[in-house]
Amino acid sequence: MTTGLFAYGGGFYLLNPRETNGIRTFRETLSPLLENEAIMAVPDQYSVRTGLSYSLSNALSTSLGARFDAVPVKDLIGGNEGFRRPGNVLSIEPGLAYFLHNLTLNLNVPFAVRRDRPQSVTDRQTEISTGTPRNGDAAFADYLINFGISYRFTKSKTMEIDPSLMDTFN
Repeated sequence: MTTGLFAYGGGFYLLNPRETNGIRTFRETLSPLLENEAIMAVPDQYSVRTGLSYSLSNALSTSLGARFDAVPVKDLIGGNEGFRRPGNVLSIEPGLAYFLHNLTLNLNVPFAVRRDRPQSVTDRQTEISTGTPRNGDAAFADYLINFGISYRFTKSKTMEIDPSLMDTFN
């Protein structure tokens, strides 16, 4: 086994039971066909990361991983109406971490290697009503810059009391 090599992983899923937020998009003013996109949706979103990290020294480590971020077409709970731009991005994520005592500085720069914009619920509704295929727009970043700072709080040293002095306190 290689010393200093570590596997990591993590993720989150943000559930939002609210269907829409009441904010108008004004998309219906562009075309009556976009009436179903007049109000913004409150979509779920999720992200998953995994990879390998290698310690170059006690103060420096590097990592290489994969990251998948998404806004799904349909929510796990709640409704699916309103305007949303579903999509997902697969990225390769190199990183660097610097350690100094209890302080850690992290820099990760995920680069997108695949982007997908699936048909939304409102795209599908419009396609059914018009008979014309529709897949709305979406924008994806080519890369991100993620910088993090963390500090580890350690237990403070407690004063030890000589057991022979315990009678003094009782």
